[in-house]
Amino acid sequence: MNQLPVDILEWFQHRGITNETLGHFNIGMVGERIQIPLTLGTYKLRRSPFSDDGPKYLNPPGNATTLMRSHETFDKLLPVLVLEGEMDLLRAHSAGFQAVCSTGGAGTFKAEWAEELRGMTVYICYDYDSAGISGAFNTHAAIPLSSIVWLPKYVGDHGDFTDYFMKTENPKESFLSICLNVSHKYYFPRLIIELGESRAKSAAKLKEHTYDLMEQARKVRCQIGRGSRSDAPEQYLLKMFVQEIANLKKKPTLRGDYPANTISSAKSVPITNFLDFNGQSSIACIFHGDRTPSLHYYEKSNKVYCFGCHKSADVLDVIMHLRDCTLSEAISVALDRTQ
Repeated sequence: MNQLPVDILEWFQHRGITNETLGHFNIGMVGERIQIPLTLGTYKLRRSPFSDDGPKYLNPPGNATTLMRSHETFDKLLPVLVLEGEMDLLRAHSAGFQAVCSTGGAGTFKAEWAEELRGMTVYICYDYDSAGISGAFNTHAAIPLSSIVWLPKYVGDHGDFTDYFMKTENPKESFLSICLNVSHKYYFPRLIIELGESRAKSAAKLKEHTYDLMEQARKVRCQIGRGSRSDAPEQYLLKMFVQEIANLKKKPTLRGDYPANTISSAKSVPITNFLDFNGQSSIACIFHGDRTPSLHYYEKSNKVYCFGCHKSADVLDVIMHLRDCTLSEAISVALDRTQ
């Protein structure tokens, strides 16, 4: 550990961050800023807590957002915390927790990092503000079977994991109790909608879940006591469901309404599965009254083009025309042919 000024050491100690943790992470100083080593030789600079000069954090040019870990390897039998920032991770390490955080802050947890935590009990604990709430849901969606720990109201609207430990008696035991007894698992619209079902049925299922969320929010508002949090997370999720229901009620004309990988898989199904072309890869056009084989098939692009009506179409256009169905139904029909 580089030599830290006495006032900086005392500030860390006041926040419950031990000298052992500071040494483990090789926390030091660069000028008037605290240096936090990250991974692959990169580092981050935090403004001194006794200065208001400049931004709170500085990332040197070329720094990529990475996953910071409290330990080189994790014990798979113990829980791991996903926290919002580096300082919270230092506090977690001092308390004996396994933890990770994104070096980019709330909302930057990458889906590929979830693989490292597969099979572990994961608790997400971000700041209780708008960025922290949306970031927690983003991370929750990326990590299957994870749970969110919402900090109690007395920590403050911008209170974080470290604030909780500074304001709570027996914080480690209390935090573990929250994790075990009142952490939350949520369902997102994409987890409820089934591929191939009608938009009306999907909307009905989402509407039913929306009513359940409204009831959860009501119960949160009815709770009494200094530890009672607001219903901001439930309200955030409600907006997500209401928006998805509104999207389902729109006429499905934009393919952007569907996941790109689903569209790509469906569009790769050969049109020859649905139309019989002659030896010259042509057929009478299905889009207009055609007496000659004007519709030509292009295998490389898996599209057809009519030299009579000048219609260009892919396999989903062909299915929707042949079956007079919606885009969602056409995707389902196309994907059925790949089974």
